[in-house]
Amino acid sequence: MTRRVGRVPAGTLPTPRFGPHSPQDNVRGGYVATGSNFTVIPGSWVEPQVTCNSQNDVFAPWVDASAEAVIESPSQSYPSFSSLDFSGITVNGQVFDTYSPQGLDSGGYQPSRLSNGAFSMTGGFAQAHSQAKPQTPIRY
Repeated sequence: MTRRVGRVPAGTLPTPRFGPHSPQDNVRGGYVATGSNFTVIPGSWVEPQVTCNSQNDVFAPWVDASAEAVIESPSQSYPSFSSLDFSGITVNGQVFDTYSPQGLDSGGYQPSRLSNGAFSMTGGFAQAHSQAKPQTPIRY
């Protein structure tokens, strides 16, 4: 199943309840563009199979009208996963790369090189749980 986030006017999405991003906070990882007048930010991602390592493990991926394509863990405790893939990200009709977004690492996960509005979050604890049984990914 694919769901595209898009045609969302700026200011219509709720502010993330975990506060604004900061390159130093390590709560969010992915790409964030700086600037203003971002009005339409569509994109997709594939939910990976995850393995929880503690009761605090939680994360959420999203693409939003703040020109972010990120994963976030308010507890700073991520479950293990091998890769989370973002694709088709545009800002105001232009490929996300045009805005030179800043890459952010979080919870040991790093974004791959952004290419034509697509990237993957990899790293973290993926190696420790590489024998987990694969399941059908959920597409958003």
